[in-house]
Amino acid sequence: MSMLRSAAVVVVLTEDSDCLVCGGYEGIAAGRPTVLSDTPALRACFGEAAIYSKHSVDELLQVVIAAAVGDRTKDITGALRVLQDAIDREWECLLSAVSKQMKHHG
Repeated sequence: MSMLRSAAVVVVLTEDSDCLVCGGYEGIAAGRPTVLSDTPALRACFGEAAIYSKHSVDELLQVVIAAAVGDRTKDITGALRVLQDAIDREWECLLSAVSKQMKHHG
């Protein structure tokens, strides 16, 4: 995780339109600008917390440079917090449900 936190930008690409890439969660959790493939599934999952790019060299170059120099990172800071809070709440809910089941069956 320390390597991710020191990265200027995290870039995670996929050609699978239904894939939710783990690197997306990791980059966002590390608080780094995260560039993902521009797919409906990734947009639905990460919303404004990520930056999206098509798989063209020109667009990727433009998006990564903009993310690295902070042109878009200010726009996503709040979205990162919202997404991290939602992930934390979901995790706590799942942990609570598992704990209840263990008590019920234990």
